[in-house]
Amino acid sequence: MIGISGILGGLTLFSTSSLILSVGGPGGVLIAWVINGAIAVAVMEGLSEMIELWPISNAMMEFVDKFVDKDLALVVGIAYWYDRQFSSTSSNC
Repeated sequence: MIGISGILGGLTLFSTSSLILSVGGPGGVLIAWVINGAIAVAVMEGLSEMIELWPISNAMMEFVDKFVDKDLALVVGIAYWYDRQFSSTSSNC
């Protein structure tokens, strides 16, 4: 899945980069990349702090259950199960 999304994301990046550069210019693209990277780092720092303060098993599902919604936690659990099932079967080939 990561490889497929990387291929599709890479194709989108290269096929639309001329439009992005013509609208925002090189400075706009650089600023967008910096903002995107800062958001990604902030999210990962927040998750690492939560895991450090509340070290439990199945943390992502429990975090969603406690801080967001029980129904969304069920969806996250199903998504993790689905991911584990198909990634484990593809790695055993």
